[in-house]
Amino acid sequence: MNEAYRMRIADRRQVTLPQRMLDVLGLEVGDEFGIEVSEGGARVIAYKRVRSDLMTPEIQRMLDEREREVSRPTTIGEIMRLARSGSKGVQKKKSAPKMPAAGAYRPSRVAAAEAR
Repeated sequence: MNEAYRMRIADRRQVTLPQRMLDVLGLEVGDEFGIEVSEGGARVIAYKRVRSDLMTPEIQRMLDEREREVSRPTTIGEIMRLARSGSKGVQKKKSAPKMPAAGAYRPSRVAAAEAR
């Protein structure tokens, strides 16, 4: 089911979301959502909350730790340490292709035929 909604950006960049859109996405006051922007437009992503009584303390601890990691800016020192350690999360700079040694150049067959 595809539905389109038209909204206007008000002062302070505020937008009022239509009730029908909130109903379709299952969002309520206080819920969070994201907007994924691409060249072709934007897509609204509803974030669903998980009931806290269904999570174990270990899962909650892991989620809290991960949230702290992603919400905290990465320092230059951390980036440099990751780069030096060869972490999978950091791509190493590729070296330039090596040039043939002097006198090792061989012309292609086409160039050799034209030279005759």
